[in-house]
Amino acid sequence: MKNIPLIILVLLSIGCSSHRISTKKTHKNLRKLITTSPVFEQSFTGFALVDPSTNKTLVAVNANKHFTPASNTKILTLYTALKVLGDTLPAFQYVEKNDSLFILGTGDPTFLHRSFDNKALVSFLQKHKEQAYYIPPTFNEKKLGPGWAWDDYNDYYQVEKAALPIYGNVVSFDVKNVNFVSPSLFKDSLEITTNKTKRIIRAYSSNKFTLNKSFLNVHTTKEVPFIYSDQLALDLLNQNENVHIKKLAKTTLTLEDLKTVYITPKDTVLKRMMHVSDNFIAEQLLLMSSYQLFKEFNSKKTIQYLKDSLLNKSPSPLIWRDGSGLSRYNLLTPNSLVYVLTQIQSITSEKQLFELFPNGTTPALQHHYKDIALSIHAKTGSLSNNQCLSGYLKCKSGKILIFSFMHNNYIHSSSLLKKEMTKVLSQIISNY
Repeated sequence: MKNIPLIILVLLSIGCSSHRISTKKTHKNLRKLITTSPVFEQSFTGFALVDPSTNKTLVAVNANKHFTPASNTKILTLYTALKVLGDTLPAFQYVEKNDSLFILGTGDPTFLHRSFDNKALVSFLQKHKEQAYYIPPTFNEKKLGPGWAWDDYNDYYQVEKAALPIYGNVVSFDVKNVNFVSPSLFKDSLEITTNKTKRIIRAYSSNKFTLNKSFLNVHTTKEVPFIYSDQLALDLLNQNENVHIKKLAKTTLTLEDLKTVYITPKDTVLKRMMHVSDNFIAEQLLLMSSYQLFKEFNSKKTIQYLKDSLLNKSPSPLIWRDGSGLSRYNLLTPNSLVYVLTQIQSITSEKQLFELFPNGTTPALQHHYKDIALSIHAKTGSLSNNQCLSGYLKCKSGKILIFSFMHNNYIHSSSLLKKEMTKVLSQIISNY
Protein backbone atom coordinates (compact mmCIF):
# COMPACT_ATOMS: atom_id res chain seq x y z
CA MET A 1 0.00 0.00 0.00
CA LYS A 2 2.91 2.30 0.79
CA ASN A 3 4.07 2.06 -2.84
CA ILE A 4 0.75 3.22 -4.38
CA PRO A 5 1.66 6.98 -4.51
CA LEU A 6 4.98 6.10 -6.12
CA ILE A 7 3.25 3.93 -8.73
CA ILE A 8 0.81 6.77 -9.54
CA LEU A 9 3.70 9.22 -9.96
CA VAL A 10 5.50 6.80 -12.28
CA LEU A 11 2.35 6.28 -14.37
CA LEU A 12 1.77 10.05 -14.60
CA SER A 13 5.37 10.57 -15.60
CA ILE A 14 5.09 7.94 -18.32
CA GLY A 15 1.84 9.51 -19.53
CA CYS A 16 3.35 13.02 -19.69
CA SER A 17 6.44 11.69 -21.40
CA SER A 18 4.32 9.87 -23.98
CA HIS A 19 2.29 13.03 -24.60
CA ARG A 20 5.46 15.10 -25.13
CA ILE A 21 6.82 12.50 -27.56
CA SER A 22 3.50 12.43 -29.42
CA THR A 23 3.39 16.24 -29.58
CA LYS A 24 6.97 16.48 -30.87
CA LYS A 25 6.14 13.88 -33.50
CA THR A 26 3.11 15.94 -34.59
CA HIS A 27 5.30 19.06 -34.91
CA LYS A 28 7.91 17.09 -36.85
CA ASN A 29 5.37 15.61 -39.25
CA LEU A 30 3.82 19.00 -39.90
CA ARG A 31 7.18 20.59 -40.59
CA LYS A 32 8.06 17.72 -42.96
CA LEU A 33 4.73 18.15 -44.77
CA ILE A 34 5.69 21.76 -45.51
CA THR A 35 9.39 21.36 -46.30
CA THR A 36 8.97 18.35 -48.62
CA SER A 37 5.97 19.68 -50.53
CA PRO A 38 6.71 19.68 -54.29
CA VAL A 39 4.33 22.65 -54.63
CA PHE A 40 5.98 24.77 -51.95
CA GLU A 41 9.42 23.90 -53.35
CA GLN A 42 8.54 26.01 -56.38
CA SER A 43 8.23 29.16 -54.26
CA PHE A 44 9.95 30.88 -51.37
CA THR A 45 7.75 29.67 -48.48
CA GLY A 46 7.52 30.75 -44.87
CA PHE A 47 5.31 29.42 -42.09
CA ALA A 48 4.75 30.03 -38.39
CA LEU A 49 2.33 28.31 -36.03
CA VAL A 50 1.92 29.58 -32.47
CA ASP A 51 -0.17 28.55 -29.49
CA PRO A 52 -1.25 31.89 -27.97
CA SER A 53 -2.25 30.25 -24.67
CA THR A 54 1.40 29.38 -24.00
CA ASN A 55 3.01 31.87 -26.40
CA LYS A 56 5.06 28.98 -27.79
CA THR A 57 6.01 28.49 -31.43
CA LEU A 58 4.95 25.01 -32.47
CA VAL A 59 6.33 24.93 -36.03
CA ALA A 60 8.47 27.44 -37.92
CA VAL A 61 9.77 27.35 -41.48
CA ASN A 62 11.64 30.47 -42.66
CA ALA A 63 9.52 32.23 -40.07
CA ASN A 64 11.99 35.05 -39.54
CA LYS A 65 12.55 35.72 -43.24
CA HIS A 66 10.90 38.75 -44.87
CA PHE A 67 8.23 38.29 -47.55
CA THR A 68 6.05 40.60 -49.64
CA PRO A 69 2.81 40.35 -47.62
CA ALA A 70 0.34 41.88 -50.12
CA SER A 71 -3.02 42.36 -48.36
CA ASN A 72 -1.78 40.68 -45.19
CA THR A 73 -0.60 44.24 -44.51
CA LYS A 74 -4.25 45.00 -43.69
CA ILE A 75 -3.77 42.97 -40.50
CA LEU A 76 -1.49 45.77 -39.28
CA THR A 77 -4.02 48.38 -40.37
CA LEU A 78 -6.76 46.47 -38.56
CA TYR A 79 -4.75 46.53 -35.35
CA THR A 80 -4.09 50.25 -35.76
CA ALA A 81 -7.78 51.06 -36.21
CA LEU A 82 -8.79 48.84 -33.28
CA LYS A 83 -6.33 50.62 -30.99
CA VAL A 84 -6.62 54.22 -32.19
CA LEU A 85 -10.17 54.80 -33.45
CA GLY A 86 -13.34 54.73 -31.36
CA ASP A 87 -16.32 52.44 -31.79
CA THR A 88 -17.95 54.86 -34.26
CA LEU A 89 -16.00 56.64 -36.98
CA PRO A 90 -15.91 60.45 -37.10
CA ALA A 91 -17.71 61.54 -40.29
CA PHE A 92 -16.61 65.20 -40.27
CA GLN A 93 -15.90 68.12 -37.97
CA TYR A 94 -17.42 71.59 -37.91
CA VAL A 95 -17.49 74.92 -36.13
CA GLU A 96 -20.01 77.76 -36.38
CA LYS A 97 -18.63 81.30 -36.26
CA ASN A 98 -19.92 84.71 -37.35
CA ASP A 99 -22.96 83.32 -39.22
CA SER A 100 -20.73 80.93 -41.16
CA LEU A 101 -20.28 77.18 -41.01
CA PHE A 102 -16.81 75.69 -41.36
CA ILE A 103 -16.32 72.03 -42.30
CA LEU A 104 -13.26 69.82 -41.92
CA GLY A 105 -12.78 66.32 -43.31
CA THR A 106 -11.70 63.40 -41.12
CA GLY A 107 -10.81 60.95 -43.89
CA ASP A 108 -14.03 58.94 -43.45
CA PRO A 109 -14.25 56.55 -46.46
CA THR A 110 -17.95 55.79 -46.01
CA PHE A 111 -19.38 59.17 -47.09
CA LEU A 112 -21.78 58.50 -50.01
CA HIS A 113 -20.02 55.16 -50.55
CA ARG A 114 -22.27 52.62 -52.30
CA SER A 115 -21.72 50.05 -49.54
CA PHE A 116 -22.63 52.32 -46.63
CA ASP A 117 -25.57 54.46 -45.63
CA ASN A 118 -23.73 57.67 -44.83
CA LYS A 119 -25.23 60.90 -46.14
CA ALA A 120 -24.51 62.72 -42.90
CA LEU A 121 -22.61 65.69 -44.32
CA VAL A 122 -25.22 66.29 -47.03
CA SER A 123 -28.05 66.22 -44.48
CA PHE A 124 -26.11 68.46 -42.12
CA LEU A 125 -25.44 71.08 -44.80
CA GLN A 126 -29.06 71.01 -45.95
CA LYS A 127 -30.30 71.76 -42.44
CA HIS A 128 -27.98 74.73 -41.88
CA LYS A 129 -28.74 78.06 -43.56
CA GLU A 130 -25.34 79.67 -42.92
CA GLN A 131 -22.80 79.92 -45.71
CA ALA A 132 -20.67 76.77 -45.52
CA TYR A 133 -16.93 76.70 -46.11
CA TYR A 134 -14.55 73.78 -46.42
CA ILE A 135 -11.18 74.18 -44.71
CA PRO A 136 -8.46 72.27 -46.58
CA PRO A 137 -6.49 70.00 -44.23
CA THR A 138 -2.83 69.52 -43.49
CA PHE A 139 -2.49 66.68 -45.97
CA ASN A 140 1.12 65.46 -45.80
CA GLU A 141 0.35 62.61 -48.13
CA LYS A 142 0.56 61.73 -51.79
CA LYS A 143 -2.67 60.64 -53.46
CA LEU A 144 -1.14 57.26 -54.36
CA GLY A 145 1.03 55.24 -52.01
CA PRO A 146 4.76 54.43 -52.22
CA GLY A 147 5.55 51.47 -54.44
CA TRP A 148 2.12 51.36 -56.08
CA ALA A 149 2.07 50.34 -59.75
CA TRP A 150 1.54 53.47 -61.87
CA ASP A 151 -0.39 51.59 -64.59
CA ASP A 152 -3.03 50.37 -62.10
CA TYR A 153 -4.45 53.90 -61.89
CA ASN A 154 -7.55 52.77 -63.85
CA ASP A 155 -8.36 49.81 -61.59
CA TYR A 156 -10.97 49.90 -58.83
CA TYR A 157 -8.49 48.66 -56.22
CA GLN A 158 -6.07 51.61 -56.53
CA VAL A 159 -8.07 54.64 -55.46
CA GLU A 160 -6.64 58.05 -54.58
CA LYS A 161 -6.49 59.00 -50.88
CA ALA A 162 -8.19 62.12 -49.53
CA ALA A 163 -9.19 64.02 -46.38
CA LEU A 164 -12.79 64.30 -47.57
CA PRO A 165 -13.42 61.26 -49.77
CA ILE A 166 -16.77 61.11 -51.55
CA TYR A 167 -18.52 58.24 -53.39
CA GLY A 168 -15.50 56.09 -52.55
CA ASN A 169 -13.49 58.33 -54.91
CA VAL A 170 -14.71 56.28 -57.88
CA VAL A 171 -17.06 56.71 -60.81
CA SER A 172 -19.54 53.84 -61.03
CA PHE A 173 -20.85 52.58 -64.39
CA ASP A 174 -23.93 50.39 -63.93
CA VAL A 175 -25.52 48.91 -67.06
CA LYS A 176 -28.75 47.96 -65.25
CA ASN A 177 -29.22 51.36 -63.65
CA VAL A 178 -31.12 54.23 -65.28
CA ASN A 179 -28.42 56.51 -63.92
CA PHE A 180 -25.69 54.68 -65.79
CA VAL A 181 -22.94 57.06 -64.64
CA SER A 182 -22.68 57.88 -60.94
CA PRO A 183 -21.99 60.54 -59.78
CA SER A 184 -23.88 62.19 -62.62
CA LEU A 185 -21.36 65.04 -62.73
CA PHE A 186 -19.18 62.75 -64.86
CA LYS A 187 -21.80 62.08 -67.55
CA ASP A 188 -20.37 64.74 -69.85
CA SER A 189 -16.88 63.31 -69.35
CA LEU A 190 -17.79 59.97 -70.97
CA GLU A 191 -17.05 59.17 -74.61
CA ILE A 192 -18.52 56.02 -76.20
CA THR A 193 -16.41 54.45 -78.96
CA THR A 194 -16.21 51.28 -81.03
CA ASN A 195 -12.51 50.56 -80.58
CA LYS A 196 -11.26 47.10 -79.65
CA THR A 197 -11.12 47.47 -75.88
CA LYS A 198 -13.97 46.03 -73.79
CA ARG A 199 -13.10 48.21 -70.83
CA ILE A 200 -13.88 51.64 -69.52
CA ILE A 201 -10.66 53.60 -69.47
CA ARG A 202 -9.95 56.90 -67.73
CA ALA A 203 -7.34 59.20 -69.21
CA TYR A 204 -4.14 59.07 -67.18
CA SER A 205 -4.06 62.77 -66.31
CA SER A 206 -7.72 63.86 -66.48
CA ASN A 207 -11.22 62.74 -65.57
CA LYS A 208 -12.13 61.81 -69.16
CA PHE A 209 -13.54 58.32 -69.65
CA THR A 210 -13.75 56.19 -72.79
CA LEU A 211 -16.20 53.31 -73.06
CA ASN A 212 -16.48 50.75 -75.84
CA LYS A 213 -20.05 49.80 -76.80
CA SER A 214 -19.23 46.12 -76.37
CA PHE A 215 -18.79 46.78 -72.63
CA LEU A 216 -22.56 47.04 -72.35
CA ASN A 217 -22.92 43.39 -73.43
CA VAL A 218 -19.95 42.00 -71.52
CA HIS A 219 -20.09 43.73 -68.14
CA THR A 220 -22.75 44.78 -65.66
CA THR A 221 -20.87 47.22 -63.45
CA LYS A 222 -17.45 48.76 -63.21
CA GLU A 223 -15.84 51.26 -60.87
CA VAL A 224 -13.01 53.50 -62.03
CA PRO A 225 -11.06 55.85 -59.72
CA PHE A 226 -11.30 59.55 -60.48
CA ILE A 227 -8.55 62.12 -60.02
CA TYR A 228 -9.37 63.73 -56.70
CA SER A 229 -9.19 67.39 -55.77
CA ASP A 230 -10.77 69.41 -52.97
CA GLN A 231 -12.67 71.46 -55.54
CA LEU A 232 -14.03 68.34 -57.26
CA ALA A 233 -15.26 67.01 -53.92
CA LEU A 234 -17.09 70.30 -53.30
CA ASP A 235 -18.55 70.28 -56.82
CA LEU A 236 -19.91 66.79 -56.13
CA LEU A 237 -21.31 67.94 -52.80
CA ASN A 238 -22.98 70.95 -54.40
CA GLN A 239 -24.88 68.68 -56.78
CA ASN A 240 -27.14 67.85 -53.85
CA GLU A 241 -30.23 69.99 -53.38
CA ASN A 242 -29.82 72.94 -50.98
CA VAL A 243 -26.10 72.35 -50.53
CA HIS A 244 -23.81 75.32 -51.16
CA ILE A 245 -20.28 74.98 -49.86
CA LYS A 246 -17.16 76.88 -50.86
CA LYS A 247 -13.48 76.24 -50.39
CA LEU A 248 -11.78 78.54 -47.92
CA ALA A 249 -8.41 79.56 -49.33
CA LYS A 250 -6.97 81.00 -46.12
CA THR A 251 -8.19 81.18 -42.55
CA THR A 252 -7.07 82.74 -39.29
CA LEU A 253 -9.71 80.82 -37.37
CA THR A 254 -8.74 79.09 -34.18
CA LEU A 255 -10.35 75.69 -34.28
CA GLU A 256 -10.31 74.67 -30.64
CA ASP A 257 -14.13 74.59 -30.53
CA LEU A 258 -14.49 71.95 -33.21
CA LYS A 259 -17.40 69.56 -32.90
CA THR A 260 -17.32 66.06 -34.36
CA VAL A 261 -20.18 64.13 -35.96
CA TYR A 262 -19.97 60.34 -35.63
CA ILE A 263 -21.95 58.06 -37.96
CA THR A 264 -20.65 54.65 -39.10
CA PRO A 265 -19.85 51.81 -36.63
CA LYS A 266 -16.15 51.03 -36.88
CA ASP A 267 -16.54 47.25 -37.00
CA THR A 268 -18.81 47.55 -40.05
CA VAL A 269 -15.99 49.28 -41.91
CA LEU A 270 -13.30 46.94 -40.59
CA LYS A 271 -15.33 43.93 -41.68
CA ARG A 272 -15.57 45.23 -45.25
CA MET A 273 -11.83 45.93 -45.31
CA MET A 274 -11.04 42.38 -44.18
CA HIS A 275 -13.72 40.46 -46.11
CA VAL A 276 -13.56 42.34 -49.43
CA SER A 277 -9.91 43.31 -48.99
CA ASP A 278 -10.89 46.91 -49.72
CA ASN A 279 -7.67 48.85 -50.35
CA PHE A 280 -9.34 52.27 -50.31
CA ILE A 281 -10.87 51.68 -46.88
CA ALA A 282 -7.55 50.38 -45.54
CA GLU A 283 -5.70 53.50 -46.67
CA GLN A 284 -8.37 55.82 -45.31
CA LEU A 285 -8.44 54.04 -41.93
CA LEU A 286 -4.71 54.61 -41.63
CA LEU A 287 -5.24 58.30 -42.48
CA MET A 288 -8.11 58.56 -39.98
CA SER A 289 -5.82 57.11 -37.33
CA SER A 290 -3.22 59.71 -38.26
CA TYR A 291 -5.76 62.51 -37.90
CA GLN A 292 -6.85 61.13 -34.54
CA LEU A 293 -3.27 60.95 -33.28
CA PHE A 294 -1.65 64.01 -34.83
CA LYS A 295 -4.43 66.21 -36.31
CA GLU A 296 -2.86 65.77 -39.72
CA PHE A 297 -3.03 63.23 -42.52
CA ASN A 298 0.30 61.45 -42.59
CA SER A 299 0.44 57.67 -43.00
CA LYS A 300 4.21 57.53 -42.65
CA LYS A 301 4.09 59.27 -39.28
CA THR A 302 1.35 56.95 -38.05
CA ILE A 303 3.21 53.82 -39.15
CA GLN A 304 6.35 55.02 -37.37
CA TYR A 305 4.34 55.67 -34.21
CA LEU A 306 2.91 52.13 -34.29
CA LYS A 307 6.35 50.61 -34.88
CA ASP A 308 7.93 52.61 -32.06
CA SER A 309 5.21 52.08 -29.46
CA LEU A 310 2.30 49.69 -29.85
CA LEU A 311 4.20 47.15 -31.99
CA ASN A 312 7.72 47.75 -30.71
CA LYS A 313 8.10 44.15 -29.51
CA SER A 314 7.74 42.63 -32.94
CA PRO A 315 10.20 39.72 -33.26
CA SER A 316 11.24 40.95 -36.73
CA PRO A 317 11.52 44.47 -38.18
CA LEU A 318 8.29 45.70 -39.74
CA ILE A 319 9.03 47.08 -43.21
CA TRP A 320 5.63 48.74 -43.49
CA ARG A 321 4.82 51.39 -46.11
CA ASP A 322 1.05 51.60 -46.68
CA GLY A 323 -2.31 50.58 -45.26
CA SER A 324 -3.53 48.23 -47.97
CA GLY A 325 -0.58 46.10 -49.05
CA LEU A 326 -0.53 47.46 -52.61
CA SER A 327 3.08 48.50 -52.11
CA ARG A 328 5.77 46.00 -52.93
CA TYR A 329 8.01 47.92 -50.53
CA ASN A 330 6.20 46.19 -47.64
CA LEU A 331 8.16 43.31 -46.12
CA LEU A 332 6.92 41.25 -43.20
CA THR A 333 7.83 37.90 -41.68
CA PRO A 334 5.51 35.06 -40.61
CA ASN A 335 6.73 35.67 -37.05
CA SER A 336 5.83 39.36 -37.13
CA LEU A 337 2.38 38.68 -38.57
CA VAL A 338 1.70 36.08 -35.89
CA TYR A 339 2.83 38.64 -33.31
CA VAL A 340 0.34 41.24 -34.59
CA LEU A 341 -2.42 38.61 -34.76
CA THR A 342 -1.68 37.78 -31.12
CA GLN A 343 -2.03 41.47 -30.21
CA ILE A 344 -5.36 41.64 -32.04
CA GLN A 345 -6.64 38.55 -30.22
CA SER A 346 -5.71 40.14 -26.88
CA ILE A 347 -7.96 43.18 -27.45
CA THR A 348 -11.00 41.50 -29.04
CA SER A 349 -13.55 38.93 -28.00
CA GLU A 350 -13.65 35.63 -29.87
CA LYS A 351 -16.96 36.67 -31.42
CA GLN A 352 -15.59 39.98 -32.70
CA LEU A 353 -12.38 38.36 -33.88
CA PHE A 354 -14.16 35.67 -35.90
CA GLU A 355 -16.53 38.24 -37.40
CA LEU A 356 -13.69 40.47 -38.56
CA PHE A 357 -11.65 37.68 -40.14
CA PRO A 358 -13.32 35.81 -43.05
CA ASN A 359 -14.01 32.10 -42.67
CA GLY A 360 -14.34 29.43 -45.34
CA THR A 361 -17.99 30.23 -46.02
CA THR A 362 -17.26 33.82 -47.12
CA PRO A 363 -16.48 34.82 -50.72
CA ALA A 364 -12.88 35.56 -49.76
CA LEU A 365 -12.14 31.94 -48.79
CA GLN A 366 -14.97 29.67 -49.90
CA HIS A 367 -13.52 28.70 -53.28
CA HIS A 368 -10.36 27.16 -51.86
CA TYR A 369 -10.87 26.61 -48.14
CA LYS A 370 -14.45 25.33 -47.93
CA ASP A 371 -13.25 21.95 -46.59
CA ILE A 372 -12.13 23.71 -43.40
CA ALA A 373 -14.82 26.39 -43.62
CA LEU A 374 -15.74 26.90 -39.96
CA SER A 375 -12.29 26.17 -38.57
CA ILE A 376 -10.39 28.94 -40.33
CA HIS A 377 -10.59 32.71 -39.85
CA ALA A 378 -7.90 34.36 -41.93
CA LYS A 379 -6.86 37.20 -44.22
CA THR A 380 -5.63 36.48 -47.73
CA GLY A 381 -2.91 38.45 -49.49
CA SER A 382 -2.41 38.34 -53.23
CA LEU A 383 -0.14 40.10 -55.69
CA SER A 384 1.25 38.61 -58.87
CA ASN A 385 3.63 35.78 -57.84
CA ASN A 386 2.84 36.35 -54.14
CA GLN A 387 0.26 34.52 -52.04
CA CYS A 388 -0.20 34.79 -48.27
CA LEU A 389 -2.72 33.60 -45.69
CA SER A 390 -2.59 34.50 -42.01
CA GLY A 391 -5.06 34.20 -39.17
CA TYR A 392 -6.61 31.78 -36.69
CA LEU A 393 -7.45 28.08 -36.66
CA LYS A 394 -9.99 26.55 -34.30
CA CYS A 395 -8.84 22.95 -33.88
CA LYS A 396 -11.01 19.93 -33.12
CA SER A 397 -9.71 20.02 -29.54
CA GLY A 398 -11.19 23.50 -29.16
CA LYS A 399 -7.76 25.11 -29.05
CA ILE A 400 -7.22 28.28 -31.10
CA LEU A 401 -3.87 28.52 -32.88
CA ILE A 402 -2.40 31.43 -34.81
CA PHE A 403 -0.64 30.91 -38.13
CA SER A 404 0.96 32.71 -41.03
CA PHE A 405 1.62 31.12 -44.42
CA MET A 406 3.63 33.20 -46.90
CA HIS A 407 4.69 32.35 -50.46
CA ASN A 408 6.71 34.57 -52.79
CA ASN A 409 8.22 34.21 -56.25
CA TYR A 410 6.20 31.28 -57.59
CA ILE A 411 5.30 31.17 -61.30
CA HIS A 412 2.61 28.47 -61.33
CA SER A 413 -1.09 28.86 -60.60
CA SER A 414 -1.92 30.16 -57.11
CA SER A 415 -4.68 27.55 -56.85
CA LEU A 416 -1.99 24.88 -56.43
CA LEU A 417 -0.62 26.74 -53.42
CA LYS A 418 -4.06 27.16 -51.91
CA LYS A 419 -4.84 23.47 -52.32
CA GLU A 420 -1.54 22.54 -50.66
CA MET A 421 -2.10 25.03 -47.84
CA THR A 422 -5.52 23.49 -47.21
CA LYS A 423 -3.84 20.10 -46.81
CA VAL A 424 -1.46 21.48 -44.17
CA LEU A 425 -4.11 23.47 -42.31
CA SER A 426 -6.40 20.44 -42.23
CA GLN A 427 -3.65 18.46 -40.53
CA ILE A 428 -3.30 21.16 -37.88
CA ILE A 429 -7.03 21.32 -37.23
CA SER A 430 -7.25 17.54 -36.84
CA ASN A 431 -4.12 16.95 -34.75
CA TYR A 432 -3.85 19.87 -32.34
